[in-house]
Amino acid sequence: MKPRLIEFEEDEKNYYCRFLVNGGKTIRATVDKVTKEILFSIDDVCQLLGYKSMKDYFSSDAGLDGINRWKEANPGKELFGDCIKK
Repeated sequence: MKPRLIEFEEDEKNYYCRFLVNGGKTIRATVDKVTKEILFSIDDVCQLLGYKSMKDYFSSDAGLDGINRWKEANPGKELFGDCIKK
């Protein structure tokens, strides 16, 4: 199933979208109007992967392995701060 846009809002800075994806689940995205940067809700992504939340994913072996791979590939950067926006 191709993702389908089911909600769309905007303000002066961003577009806010919600898409219907596989299995009837949804994922939220924010698009910066100036830079066109797209940010996906990490909780939504983790739920699509079968986890309850971001915390549940990062507590799993798969999540910890992902963090370790990211740290090896990005020495000197902070995962929570430099790369994950709230």
